[in-house]
Amino acid sequence: VLFCYGNLDFWGDRVNIAVVGTRNPSDYSVGITEKICRELVKAKIIISTGFALGIDQVANMAVLKENATTLAVCGKSIDEDYPKDSYEMKMQIAKNGAVISEYYPNCKPLNNSFKNRNRILIGLCDGVLFCECSADSKGLDNALQATTLGKPIFVVPPCDILDKRYFGQRNLIRSGGICTFG
Repeated sequence: VLFCYGNLDFWGDRVNIAVVGTRNPSDYSVGITEKICRELVKAKIIISTGFALGIDQVANMAVLKENATTLAVCGKSIDEDYPKDSYEMKMQIAKNGAVISEYYPNCKPLNNSFKNRNRILIGLCDGVLFCECSADSKGLDNALQATTLGKPIFVVPPCDILDKRYFGQRNLIRSGGICTFG
């Protein structure tokens, strides 16, 4: 069962790319995420995120600025104020897209709720784009999910290959991730 704000009628008729990354992105990652998301939207591609702070919300905002379709998969119930003060953004997303969760309203999520969110996010997308991640990022679970499902992994090249903030991206590229430039 999935709970939804918005309408999922758009689902299945266009390519969908999940955009993932850190909750504390660098200026480089913010800028390149905005640019890539705008270009994807112009190509009629749907952008999906895990609706957390950082890269997820940067991607959602870039799509909203283009008045296009985005999908937010929440790790908590859709009625919960997470991230804090996000209700207005959820309603903006719901106008042209959807906000979904597998958690019943007013339900406390399980300890692995974000791993479950990633399972849904990757299950619904056609490929995943990593915009910034360290080697120990929990977001790398998305890469494991995508690999298991045979979905392509796209990676924004790090702006500094010696900066630990980008070691996850570096490792994904070494493992066959497809370099993606804005």
